[in-house]
Amino acid sequence: VATMTPGEFIKKEQEMTTMCLQRNPKAYGAWFHRKWAIRHWMQIMTQPQQSTGTNGIDNTNEHEHGGEKLLKIELQQCAEFLNLDERNFHCWNYRRFVVSALASTILHKGHGGDGVSEMNDLDGSWTSWCNLGASMSKEDLTHGSYIGAQIRHTRHQPQHQSSTTASHTNTNTNTIPPPKSSSSDTNYANAIRNLLQDEWNFTTEKIRQNFSNGSAFHHRSKLMALLHPNASCIVETDLVRGELELIGNAIYTEPDDQTSWWYLRFIVDWADPNSLTRRRRRGVIDPTQEEMDSYTSMLEEQFECVRELVMAEDGQCKWGLLGMNMIATILYERMKGGGGDDIDGGGYDWKQEAYGCLETLVMLDPDRIVRYKSMMERYD
Repeated sequence: VATMTPGEFIKKEQEMTTMCLQRNPKAYGAWFHRKWAIRHWMQIMTQPQQSTGTNGIDNTNEHEHGGEKLLKIELQQCAEFLNLDERNFHCWNYRRFVVSALASTILHKGHGGDGVSEMNDLDGSWTSWCNLGASMSKEDLTHGSYIGAQIRHTRHQPQHQSSTTASHTNTNTNTIPPPKSSSSDTNYANAIRNLLQDEWNFTTEKIRQNFSNGSAFHHRSKLMALLHPNASCIVETDLVRGELELIGNAIYTEPDDQTSWWYLRFIVDWADPNSLTRRRRRGVIDPTQEEMDSYTSMLEEQFECVRELVMAEDGQCKWGLLGMNMIATILYERMKGGGGDDIDGGGYDWKQEAYGCLETLVMLDPDRIVRYKSMMERYD
């Protein structure tokens, strides 16, 4: 090992773990060791003194050009494993780690720094490299990470950070804020944008191959806030409707599979212009009436879509009834919060619709009767 270059070391570790994973693609130990090897290799490569190794071998070319190349190969390797089993959550978790490492590599190349401590913190969570980007630019959190500031509000953080971030995340709808300094910064920002867009396209491919791919939907949900941090039903109408169309195809293909129903809940919450997270991210206090009207219209259309599915299933679709209850409850609470006594909207009494779904579920799914009766209490 002492005579190996960093490149030779990581190649040996990759070969060994690949052989193990070919025998058992869901082996925890092999995936975690592969992650450790990448992290260890990156720690070495981010140290400037490693341009010449302790063995006297010149590693300069490997230092400058090996990182991105190796990590992109890792993404290809993940794709091959997911071709064998597209729902292998071990591989999906490792893929998030590789994306994290690749984004960190791009940021370091653009902003310098030794990066040893940051690389040691990489664990597959995208928070690490988003925070890494923020730490590289003390004057402007948004500029430093390009996308980091937009998701910092989803994590616990000091109050002064929240206000600082909000000042930089106004109603500008650019998904990745434009850099302020040089054309090289633009290249790094574009490289990260392209990386995330490639991941988005990859999840689309895997979901269409198997609508029951919860890992792919989860991966997609993490990308949503990064690629479209300021989106709303007005700004990204095609995006929201495209996701609802994808969900519609999934739920009509397999109505009893909970995967797509959970993603529907995520999209409904993500698209809500009145959510606290969204308002903070966009740096505004209240959504516009146009945004609220568009969101309400979207919910009403989705309610009709789910209702048609439940009727086609003779009212026996548990997840469809839960979906209807969720949408009707949101619409009921919006009507109720409007200050008027008339809670009828779109031709429906949303309170009765939501309550009726639960009454049906009590009969359809008696094992969870206590849960449903508890949910009924919110309408009293």
